[in-house]
Amino acid sequence: MKEFRQNIADLLKEITDNESETKTEEDRKMHMVIPLLNALGWKGGKRIHSESSGDSRGKDRVDYTLSKDGRTVALVECKKDLDADRSRYRKQLERYFNTGNEGARLGILTDGCRYEFFSDLETSNRMDNEPFLSFDIHSITDADIGRMSYFSHDSFDQMNIKRIAEHSRISRTLDAEMANPADKLLNSILGIAGVKSNQCNRDHLRAEMRLYSKCTQTGPTETGLPRSNTEEDNLYFSPSRKLVGKLYVSNVGTYILCKGSVLSDMHGEEGCYESIISKRKGCADLIDRKSTTLEDIEFDTPSGAGSFIAGTSVNGWTFWKTEDGTVLDELYNRDGTRKK
Repeated sequence: MKEFRQNIADLLKEITDNESETKTEEDRKMHMVIPLLNALGWKGGKRIHSESSGDSRGKDRVDYTLSKDGRTVALVECKKDLDADRSRYRKQLERYFNTGNEGARLGILTDGCRYEFFSDLETSNRMDNEPFLSFDIHSITDADIGRMSYFSHDSFDQMNIKRIAEHSRISRTLDAEMANPADKLLNSILGIAGVKSNQCNRDHLRAEMRLYSKCTQTGPTETGLPRSNTEEDNLYFSPSRKLVGKLYVSNVGTYILCKGSVLSDMHGEEGCYESIISKRKGCADLIDRKSTTLEDIEFDTPSGAGSFIAGTSVNGWTFWKTEDGTVLDELYNRDGTRKK
């Protein structure tokens, strides 16, 4: 495997170095696509066929078909530039895939740089709308090169490709749900955890899932929220008034009121704190009798977190400050990113 990875890496470097010399679609086929297919073992008249019939009437022709043991196992369609009309190119490959493909369960769309791999998970012999795997040779990773081995002639197995496609879809679905979990999923997890499914708990769980999805390089804190372990990002802010509390700015643009913060009594004009009362009621299970927060609580804005602890409406960008007195507004942009 080590030798395979190195050989493919060397070839891809050679391809990218000569990319500027490929002016046409045919150039890309001959100098970018075919060398990679050959390196994966698809070479010789019995393994790779060009301009094969792409429909039952023989009018449309897919650029290449790949065969193993006398059976067509994959279709390859090449273009000069996928970005020129990606949707139309996908539809073209889909037409080849769905008619007259002789049982192929894998469709590959490429311009020599970008590769998209399609299967038929949703309906047998009908190409899925979205690829289960894609990569760009300009930014290819070691993991991507390792996955190429599954598509080599010697290792190719249709059931194995289906398994890879299924696992890829599971991973993508999980990533999407972690980044933006639906209430149905949150309620299910809270039920498994044996805690109440209220808005505050859903917000807390949603915050943890989002942070885990974005911070895969860091572990969880003692409160369960993953945070950056770089000194620059570990900034905590305290209220500008004589209040007990800490605010953490996550690296996904949310604001975490930390466990142990003490809430002030409600004051000010009544119309200003209806939303504060509502939020405090929703988080009642996370606040003890001394008005101290028992868990971290997520907010979309620093003003929301500031008003929650202050008991009245405040401007969070000036309410929160570091130990040296620097206010949040001087360090962070409105989208939660650090100012340079």
